[in-house]
Amino acid sequence: TETVSWLAVAEGSHVLDNGATLVAGTASAGTAYANVSFGETLTNAVVLHEVTSVNDPDAVVSRVRNVDSAGFKVRNREQEQGTSHVAEEISWVAVEAGSGPGIDVGLSGDEVSHVADSFVFTDNFAAAPVLLADMQTRDGGDTSNLRLASADATGFSAFVAEEQSRDAELNHTNEVIGWFALEDGFIF
Repeated sequence: TETVSWLAVAEGSHVLDNGATLVAGTASAGTAYANVSFGETLTNAVVLHEVTSVNDPDAVVSRVRNVDSAGFKVRNREQEQGTSHVAEEISWVAVEAGSGPGIDVGLSGDEVSHVADSFVFTDNFAAAPVLLADMQTRDGGDTSNLRLASADATGFSAFVAEEQSRDAELNHTNEVIGWFALEDGFIF
């Protein structure tokens, strides 16, 4: 049994109670990188992304790189034995780093690998928050995804998990991660 956090946002730009901007949208990408624009300038953007279509039956994860104030690049990465994947829809949310009542958005350094690393929220929550996190870089070439090892009202622990279709090796180089922690319920 796993716990799943989720966020539903209307496409477009929104201002959170703490003054940060959140932008949501969709993109289409295959195994080649597609450029995605926020449509405005964001300070210290954290990008959360997920494949939200099934146009190809093979398992796939989305990966981003080159996150900056204007946008990012995104692509799909199939299991290591796969060579191509048709374009899929990728839903994404970008939010400016910072904190405020019931919200904590942050970026790590280039430090998260296959070994779990711990992070502390700027402000404590009354209970474990809804926690969404994703890699912001693609430093390692192997197909992988960010996994949360634990989370509570004060912080969380995460690591990069590689898949094993080609080999049993699970070591992964350091990546930058971003997170969006928020109290359960409506945020705007």
